[in-house]
Amino acid sequence: MEKFCPACGRSYPATGPELCDDDGERLVNLKPHPDLVGTLLEDKYEIRSKLGEGGMGTVYLAYQSSMDREVAIKVLRPEYCHNRLAIKRFHREARAASRLAHPNTITVYDSGQSEDGLLYQVIELLQGQPLSDILDTEGALDPHRAIRIVSQICDSLAEAHEAGIWHRDLKPENIFICEKFGNPEFVNVLDFGIAKIADNDATQATATGMICGTPAYMSPEQAMGKELDNRSDVYSLGILFWELLENIDLIAPLERFD
Repeated sequence: MEKFCPACGRSYPATGPELCDDDGERLVNLKPHPDLVGTLLEDKYEIRSKLGEGGMGTVYLAYQSSMDREVAIKVLRPEYCHNRLAIKRFHREARAASRLAHPNTITVYDSGQSEDGLLYQVIELLQGQPLSDILDTEGALDPHRAIRIVSQICDSLAEAHEAGIWHRDLKPENIFICEKFGNPEFVNVLDFGIAKIADNDATQATATGMICGTPAYMSPEQAMGKELDNRSDVYSLGILFWELLENIDLIAPLERFD
């Protein structure tokens, strides 16, 4: 067992310091974690059930007594606990999300590492379904409906891009549709786990030349591992938009969309 600095990547023995000697970052313990259902995380979050598992994390339903609300808690999956790149990506998602406050972007309430080394994020609990499930069930969408969904994704991305953050993995699985603010199809953009932050951080988890994302939605420069900017997200969004409209007769004139 060892410790790892998520900022610079330096390794330390398990009996080493709590903070990195080079940059003062809190060190991460590289060890697996048990199922959390029925436990109390950080004396704040009562873990009630498992909601599901994604590419990097397990998501639990939890109750936060101090705020009298249910939340979702995402933790690093056990099989990635020795994967330094995955740990850096996990920290990056929290860092990227903390810069964003748009209603169409998933809200991250809290993040950190518990005393026993558990990496976690506390996020907004959403009631609805991913856009991918809607496509699987219904197929291509009415153009007006597709435009309403895509316009909300654009609103989320506009804030992210203004903050110098490129999502880099836009796809139907990362678009969540729920009823909110009187809108029966309110969009939340999820998963900034491989987001690119446009700053001077030379220790980013995904450097130039490294390919990450979902191939079917990648821009050519992303697929070639080249340096990206916000236009790569626009390309991916165009592919997603086409998927929503696939098999629709686009030649027929559309009524004016308000």
